[in-house]
Amino acid sequence: MIASQGLIHNLVVTPQLKKGKQTGKQEVVAGGRRLAALNLLIAEGRLPKDHEVDCRLVGRQEALEISLSENSGREHMHPAT
Repeated sequence: MIASQGLIHNLVVTPQLKKGKQTGKQEVVAGGRRLAALNLLIAEGRLPKDHEVDCRLVGRQEALEISLSENSGREHMHPAT
């Protein structure tokens, strides 16, 4: 779907910390499966390596809240689908 429609929902990212200091990189806190799908499309050559992805940058506390709310509301797919 991403290959034909583009990314519908932004990735949610927060500044990456190592030993309490920002690394200058971002880490995905919501949208891990979307990121995996994008990486697969890049690996297959269906998207360029420099493909731009819309991200919503949030602070650490908001990142925790968003991640919890996104993952707690998810229902498992029915085995028949």
